[in-house]
Amino acid sequence: MRHEVVKKAFVKTIPVMAGYLVLGIGFGILLHDAGYGILWALEMSLLIYAGSMQYVGVGLLAGGASIIMTLVTTIMVNARHLFYSISMINS
Repeated sequence: MRHEVVKKAFVKTIPVMAGYLVLGIGFGILLHDAGYGILWALEMSLLIYAGSMQYVGVGLLAGGASIIMTLVTTIMVNARHLFYSISMINS
């Protein structure tokens, strides 16, 4: 019974997994072209919560941005979640 449930769940998650694979490959290619190796890709994938910030982070790394600029940019990129949450407020 448990094996069937796991198999059914896996099959249902294949579309999401495919999307993550495509985005991950794109991120890896972008980071490699910027001159960074696989350890940077692994660290960024583990430590950055917002996936879009990984792509922005490559540009910040390659451009030599300061920590303050990186912090401000991260806040601005993730501020969109505040606007998403407005639609969930009950009136």
